[in-house]
Amino acid sequence: MSPAITCPEPALRGELFVLRAFRSSDFESARLLGLRSAESRWIEELPESDAESMSLACERNRLDGSMLHLVISDPSDDGYLGEVSLVMLEPGMAELGCAVVPEARGRGIASQSLAVLSDWALRELSLRRLQVAVDARNTAALKLAQNAGYRREGLLRSLWEVDGERMDAVMFSRLPGDPVPARSG
Repeated sequence: MSPAITCPEPALRGELFVLRAFRSSDFESARLLGLRSAESRWIEELPESDAESMSLACERNRLDGSMLHLVISDPSDDGYLGEVSLVMLEPGMAELGCAVVPEARGRGIASQSLAVLSDWALRELSLRRLQVAVDARNTAALKLAQNAGYRREGLLRSLWEVDGERMDAVMFSRLPGDPVPARSG
């Protein structure tokens, strides 16, 4: 069993967002995220079918050291803007993912959220490698990873199967000491 992943304290912030723990009140917005998005094929379904179970699963995963799941919230009203997650693959190495509601896109919230969580994870969790795998056709997510300071490493052919279709993935990584592009906010 891996050690628990600490929850960022104080909460991680950007000019347009706060990263905080998932709450039961976020469940319906999170469930709708994949349904309302044009990119829904790249957004995984929630692993739980009700708000309380989802909230408990997020905390259980954090405590068992397997995953940190944070909500991207609006700093003015705490409204749900999306989610970012860090999944431990092995000691010292994690994979990150991010999804933002359609209304919040185009403002840099996703790339800045991913960058802020990545900076924190490299520093506070002493991780040696962070990675992001992106469907090769998802141009918005390819740009997001680069804007968050990730370096493109290569193409992993036929990595995933979604709806019976095999998909290639582009692998990106960040290592401690990698230069990170300047960010506003």
